[in-house]
Amino acid sequence: MSERDEPKAIEGLRHSVLVLTGFGGDIPLDDVTVADMRDILAAYDALRSERDEARREREALREEMQHDDTIINGQAALLTGVANVLHGEPEPLTMHSHHDLPELVLALRQRAERMERVVEAAKAYEKWMGKWHDYTKTTGDVPHKVEAALINAVRAAVAAKTTTNTEDTIV
Repeated sequence: MSERDEPKAIEGLRHSVLVLTGFGGDIPLDDVTVADMRDILAAYDALRSERDEARREREALREEMQHDDTIINGQAALLTGVANVLHGEPEPLTMHSHHDLPELVLALRQRAERMERVVEAAKAYEKWMGKWHDYTKTTGDVPHKVEAALINAVRAAVAAKTTTNTEDTIV
């Protein structure tokens, strides 16, 4: 840079520093050298790069939060749907609590398993009844011992297939 161009360069740098730092008016920069002004501009560029990186990170975090919100809202809707199925449709402007859903589902599974055992016992009963019917059809009579054995076998099958819960026990 020539001596002639140096004052223009200093004035240009002075103007850039004033604009970039937000200072207005006449700020005495007489003691500031060209090297100082270049350092200030380099520091400003570094800060601007950090700011741009921070903005990119903030935008990435916003996108991640939106994705998480979508998943959370979908799971909440699913949970609400399950609660409505188990409890029935709620009154207008109300929602069912979700706190008891695991216990309700467990109770329903246990009841379904008990019903499966009852069905198996009924099938065993039908099988025995079919044999009894075949025997009585063939012989024409039902001996007391066969009848007692059949009843005991059905009771044993039912007892083996059901739980001791008094609500669902078949006698």
